[in-house]
Amino acid sequence: MYTCLVFKNRILWDYPGTSHETQIEREGLNDQCSPPYFVRCKLVPREGTKIVYWKKWHYNLDDFYLSVRQDILPRWFILEDAEFQIKEAINNYWKDHKFEPEGER
Repeated sequence: MYTCLVFKNRILWDYPGTSHETQIEREGLNDQCSPPYFVRCKLVPREGTKIVYWKKWHYNLDDFYLSVRQDILPRWFILEDAEFQIKEAINNYWKDHKFEPEGER
């Protein structure tokens, strides 16, 4: 679903369907560093979750979880904190754009 790059002091997220490679290239990032300075994640729905659309790309995120998409993680990365920050950023973005729920799929 939502593609995310988590840094120590910021997050980048993009619409569903965007790849991590696209984000990394667009931002001019180096993903060959060790230890890594960012973490590749996706915010995905839990199994059995009914997806409620809020216009084209926004969903009710209550039943979504953060899936880490790399093996080596930096010491500063805390999954629960990153998930909270990503959900908050996405919800705030859509709240600012005043989209209302559209229905289930």
